Amino acid sequence: MRPTPTKLFALLGIPFTRGMKRKILRSLNHPYGQQDKMECDWMLNEISGVSSILEIGSCFGHTLKAMAHVAQPHSLVRSIDLGFHPWPVEGIDTSAELELAINQLKDEGYNAEFLRASSRDSSAIAWASRNAPYDFVFIDGDHSAEGVRADWNNYGPMGRVVGFHDIASETVGALWKEIKSAYPENKEIINSDKGIGIVTRTRQTP
Repeated sequence: MRPTPTKLFALLGIPFTRGMKRKILRSLNHPYGQQDKMECDWMLNEISGVSSILEIGSCFGHTLKAMAHVAQPHSLVRSIDLGFHPWPVEGIDTSAELELAINQLKDEGYNAEFLRASSRDSSAIAWASRNAPYDFVFIDGDHSAEGVRADWNNYGPMGRVVGFHDIASETVGALWKEIKSAYPENKEIINSDKGIGIVTRTRQTP
């Protein structure tokens, strides 16, 4: 995993000030903060009209809300998130913002819930399985090779269609290549150093 700015600045002997931290957080905490706009809009168009969504790794909840808003009214929306993130600001707590996003969706009539947990916890897998299958599962949590594979193995079977963020990265990209070779119904967009891939699980290559 890339070193956080906190650690990087420490290695360079440069103080990482509160002002720097606030600037980074402001750059992330807006609708397209961690997404490429073209990629995100493409994905939203692809999933328009779904009635159930599960997102693994929601951070501030902006992408979760965007997906809900292209789904059918009163859709079921579920999120599993640690509530804090190691990158780019070490130890940032995003649970309050995500809870706010969930409450906003509830106020709009969605059946929305958020579980603060590691996606690898057996309790989290059981929690998500209660409402499976989902029309769309979006995997955007642990980007390590082991982590993204675990999320695919644990939550991929719960989705009729499964999406991955950051397929342009080395770790997610390696798994995505395997998935593309096994599932012929796949689509992708790479307009940045992130990328999004979508696969339909109904048909698999023998």
